[in-house]
Amino acid sequence: MPFDDGTVPVYRWGQNRTEYTRGSLLTDFPALENLRQRLIGEAGERPNHCIVIRYSDGQHHHAPPHRDRQAGVPGNGAHDMAVATSFFVVTVGYPRLFQFVDAKQAIVWQERLAHGSLLQVTADLNRSLWHTVPRAPEEPNDRPRYSVIFRTIQHPAPPASQ
Repeated sequence: MPFDDGTVPVYRWGQNRTEYTRGSLLTDFPALENLRQRLIGEAGERPNHCIVIRYSDGQHHHAPPHRDRQAGVPGNGAHDMAVATSFFVVTVGYPRLFQFVDAKQAIVWQERLAHGSLLQVTADLNRSLWHTVPRAPEEPNDRPRYSVIFRTIQHPAPPASQ
């Protein structure tokens, strides 16, 4: 959803900077916009950004342990997520393991997220633990999993005057 000034929220993730400026408005995808509206009603937060990640197999497509880039969360890079907001993961397709791990990479919590499941990762969880969709070579290659991730992105600070 665009900010009041018409700019579109951007979450700088991944290794390819060209992805930072690509995308479409959620209103162009009624099913995603309906899901966002449901999150607003049920969680009381107002996510304004969504990405869809396809995990086509368990060997090559995974998410190593990480924390999302949020104001107040240690780590490098842009901290695009608004402070004290959650992010939401909706699983579509083949169930894959989702884990929370501590600083020593010990598993704190894990669950195979079923098709249609919703996981809310609060700001406190994101700050204190890492999350991951680990490698799973035994997973079938013909049954992908999609993560639909909703975040609240803060308006970028205006550029410093020179």
